[in-house]
Amino acid sequence: MIGNRLASLLTVMVFVLAAPVQAAQPLVTDDAAVVAPKTCQLEAWTRSAHDGRAYGAQPACNFTGNLELTVGGARAKPDDGETSSVVQLQAKTVLSPLGEGVWSLGMLAGGGRDTGAPHGSSAFQLYYAKGLASWYPRSDLEIDL
Repeated sequence: MIGNRLASLLTVMVFVLAAPVQAAQPLVTDDAAVVAPKTCQLEAWTRSAHDGRAYGAQPACNFTGNLELTVGGARAKPDDGETSSVVQLQAKTVLSPLGEGVWSLGMLAGGGRDTGAPHGSSAFQLYYAKGLASWYPRSDLEIDL
């Protein structure tokens, strides 16, 4: 009972403290899991701000069983200025599945390109790789790092 009250109090405190926080970019989190084999999912978002709006979509598919491939795109439309588009390619895999433990480990890597920018020597302007860890302290709680 005391644990439930403490958890509720901490949750309320987090929301109260986080309310005035503003961020310039969308917060992107990912878990150390891939979509089920031979399935796909679509993540879509939109963001409106005082100086314009942006929207995007990222379909992800798992054709092999442990490799999720994503091809995404986003478009920004500022109120004053030129519209820009970004294309993203990404691959994600699970290195240590959840199984009987409470942790799952994975990694992802990808690249992105602003389609309006000069090409230069590479098709992509941005490369990235991330280590992923998901902790499942209870069956109804997941914490992604």
